[in-house]
Amino acid sequence: MSVALGADEDNYAADPLSAFAVWQDYLDSLPLDEFEHSDWVTLKTDVIAYLFAVLSQRFGCDWQVLTDETAPRGYRYLVGAREDLDGVRYVDLFSLIAHELDRGETQLLPFMSEALSQLGIPAILRVHTAPAVEGENPSGQFGQP
Repeated sequence: MSVALGADEDNYAADPLSAFAVWQDYLDSLPLDEFEHSDWVTLKTDVIAYLFAVLSQRFGCDWQVLTDETAPRGYRYLVGAREDLDGVRYVDLFSLIAHELDRGETQLLPFMSEALSQLGIPAILRVHTAPAVEGENPSGQFGQP
């Protein structure tokens, strides 16, 4: 999806954060008030996939399946990050993104900040965007100092 939005394929493969600005531009341009149910499902899934690409590549997170008797299927897919002493902290990207988009939030930085906070990852987020050149998409990135 990132490449379809205009991100450079090689840059994205090396660091998904390189697609931050094109993803934000995409979210900013969406006619959310015209969305139908299937549009929301697709959007939430796409944003989750992008955020997971960043979390996995930059911070070593991975998908975990945890038993949850309150969930419709008896389990949940969560993103986990290892802590010191072999502990794991989790974030439910599905719930996080659904909640944020349902309340009208479309800024990626708060999504990422909240996910990192829930995972206990002390990252300082910086976004760098270059002015758009006609015919090109700006690039952006954020990361640890």
